[in-house]
Amino acid sequence: MVAAPIFVLGLIGSLFAREANVAERLMVAAMPAAMAFLAALMLSARDRARHMRTVRKVRAKLLARDAVSDDEFLRSFASNDPALLQQTRRAIAQFFDVPVEKIRATDTLDGDFNTGVLEPGFHFFVVHHVLNARKIEPRAFQFRTGKLINDIGGFVAEIQRVLDGKAPDNDAGRHP
Repeated sequence: MVAAPIFVLGLIGSLFAREANVAERLMVAAMPAAMAFLAALMLSARDRARHMRTVRKVRAKLLARDAVSDDEFLRSFASNDPALLQQTRRAIAQFFDVPVEKIRATDTLDGDFNTGVLEPGFHFFVVHHVLNARKIEPRAFQFRTGKLINDIGGFVAEIQRVLDGKAPDNDAGRHP
């Protein structure tokens, strides 16, 4: 997909090479398109490796922890919706492939889960897991990320805002 517009630009550029035959013009167009494709492939592989390395690192850290019961987890929040807290906790645990009891109320998104590297995939996964658990059809949503929300309580409040269909403040990025 990345290479197609570059190939077209190469074809347009090759029109100025009047002494070149058709095969040479196609080669002039194909070379930058192939380089763009290769660069996109390499960047994709690098990002995938970085993502997987981060997930493995966080998973190992979470598995080394003591377990926290559901009751202890829920007592840490003054939420009206304990089911949403549990669904979010389950989704986070599923994302990292760890037991639910390893997710603590005191966890931070950047510090404990390293979401700076994992977003927006982490957010998509958790929100869609909650939507599926509530049998709500997945839909486009806007989600605040980064430094605006850094703890599980804020994350759950943001998920509740998405469930309510409310728009975020101006600081948010759009995630379809």
